[in-house]
Amino acid sequence: MCALLDQAFPLLPKEDEGRLTNPRIRAHFFTRIFALARLRRVEDLPGLMAFHARYKLLLLAYNQKEARALGRLLAGARGRPFPEVHGAYEEGFLRATERPWRLGAMADALLHAFGHFKKALAPREKAHFLDLLADFREERLPLEAPLALLASWARRFAEPYVEAQALLEPYPRALMHVPGA
Repeated sequence: MCALLDQAFPLLPKEDEGRLTNPRIRAHFFTRIFALARLRRVEDLPGLMAFHARYKLLLLAYNQKEARALGRLLAGARGRPFPEVHGAYEEGFLRATERPWRLGAMADALLHAFGHFKKALAPREKAHFLDLLADFREERLPLEAPLALLASWARRFAEPYVEAQALLEPYPRALMHVPGA
């Protein structure tokens, strides 16, 4: 049955229950299924463009080449039937997020978000973030450390672009820590 499902829907998020005890695998799976659910609720081109804007940094962390291709798809979407554009976007989005993000690409996405606060931050705050980012790149800190700092700055400085990014909370907070997993 699983082989048939894989054959019919190769890009659909699927994961073995036992592997979901691994926090990174679980986060990747949750990110994909919640993004897909949100994407499937999009009903028109402006909604799809808003979805893309919200997922831009997350897409950059997963696959920069596919993220750019999705941007080009939307740039040329006016006048095309929406179901066709939506279908192509969904396929590209699933392809972009098929593999888990890499440390370097995620660090680049975090640095991009950080750029929105550089002028407002004190030198010590900038240095602190860059230290966190270096520790994240070296796998001495989890992703949640720089994300929490960026989220607090987004609220503190009322930065709507960063605050709206799915990167900060790609799935419900209640699922961030699953006891016993």
